Amino acid sequence: MKKDFPEELMHLPLETLKLSPKLKAVAEMHGFFSLADIARLDTQELEKRMGFSLHLIYEYVNFMEENGLGKYVDPA
Repeated sequence: MKKDFPEELMHLPLETLKLSPKLKAVAEMHGFFSLADIARLDTQELEKRMGFSLHLIYEYVNFMEENGLGKYVDPA
């Protein structure tokens, strides 16, 4: 399981990031308050959670990749 995320961006509150209100609301509903919280699950696990549509997962993955954090999404 991924636990260590040295990048500051991984620990900032989701509400301060340029993510859609829908993604922020669904994440908070599941007790995720930072990217580090979300990244502890792989995308298949996220997809099983209520509200995490493929659209929201794509948004999350794109945000991670655009900010140089793609290595934390479903690492091999």
